[in-house]
Amino acid sequence: SLTDKAVETRFAPLKVSGRFALNGDVLTGDVGAGPSGPVATAQVTHDIASGRGRAVLAPSTLTFAPDGLQPVQLSPAAALLTKVSGAAQASATVTWTKESLDGVASVSTQGLDLTTPAGRLTGLKGAVDLTSIVPALVTAPDQHLTAARLEAVTPLTDLDLRFSMNGDAITLGAASATLAKGKATLDPMTLSLAPNAPLNGTLRLADVDLGEIVAGFNLSDSVTIQARIEAQLPFNLSP
Repeated sequence: SLTDKAVETRFAPLKVSGRFALNGDVLTGDVGAGPSGPVATAQVTHDIASGRGRAVLAPSTLTFAPDGLQPVQLSPAAALLTKVSGAAQASATVTWTKESLDGVASVSTQGLDLTTPAGRLTGLKGAVDLTSIVPALVTAPDQHLTAARLEAVTPLTDLDLRFSMNGDAITLGAASATLAKGKATLDPMTLSLAPNAPLNGTLRLADVDLGEIVAGFNLSDSVTIQARIEAQLPFNLSP
């Protein structure tokens, strides 16, 4: 059983199994790991004398299902993403010495469906390159994800997101979507991942059909609106 001993929760406990061979001071072997059984295998090399080693996860496919593997079982950072279904490809390299532990990873998908705090998201595509996975999750700049649809009160389609992550915060460079036959965009903003952190930003609407939005609130029987709106909506979300 492999458990992260850091004070903050970074990784969920994993079951690890494998076979090693010892040649002089060098250990080599293949190790499988997963929440309850291996979902991926890494090649491990460790020099006992120097304390240096590395583990390499070759490109592997992880298959998620609502009643099976979920991202939160691999990292608590994914706790807000539930009922994930579909496949993702992942690769990683972790290196260590007696004094340090470093790692990089890459994750991509050609189609994931998942539930977020904002609603059900379908058709998520893209790739994320992580320049650090320990001690904190850090991405390369300008990561790009797209999604086909977000089921909100008024559905969003053709979502496009550019962002970067640095440990306890996500920097949103650009975010846009089609909303009620118009366009919705978010100004660049920083989202803190700290518990109960406030969120401030500005939402911009262009050529949005207000009648479709009203229909989403089940008011179409009593209210009929024909209007296209342009709007700038600053917002502040507290705990």
